[in-house]
Amino acid sequence: MPIHASARLENVRARLGVWLSSLSLSGSPELVLEGGERGARDTGPFVRLSLEWLPGQARGHTDASTRADEQSVLVLLDLFWPTLTADAYAVERVASELVYELRALSLPLLDYASDPVTPPSVLQHPLRVLEVPQVQRLPPVDGYDRRRVSATARWFSLHD
Repeated sequence: MPIHASARLENVRARLGVWLSSLSLSGSPELVLEGGERGARDTGPFVRLSLEWLPGQARGHTDASTRADEQSVLVLLDLFWPTLTADAYAVERVASELVYELRALSLPLLDYASDPVTPPSVLQHPLRVLEVPQVQRLPPVDGYDRRRVSATARWFSLHD
């Protein structure tokens, strides 16, 4: 039995990475995906995207043979900003921008598993943040001021 594209966790991870890389954030921080390495700009600001999968909940059926489950993921955006910067408020400004962007998040899922180059849309299954994202100050490390912006994103997945 093939898995429905809305139930593929890799589609959620890929879609959030593409969305984050499309944002125009102050200071142009580099995007680093969970488990990924930094690129050539290894001394500038960066944002690390990581996800923690949360338990889903059964929500019913769309027809006699298809179940609909509400899925959730904790989106963690760890912001690293060089401590010795001329703009002492840059890290706070970018954290605020990330909160704003997450609050407005409503992404159609795309099926990267079926076609990684031009993925088709998985209609009627948008990825949304329904709560106000949180910002947490983290201790500085290796010459970087840090903030963590977190939010729970939800979507519906289908199962035969």
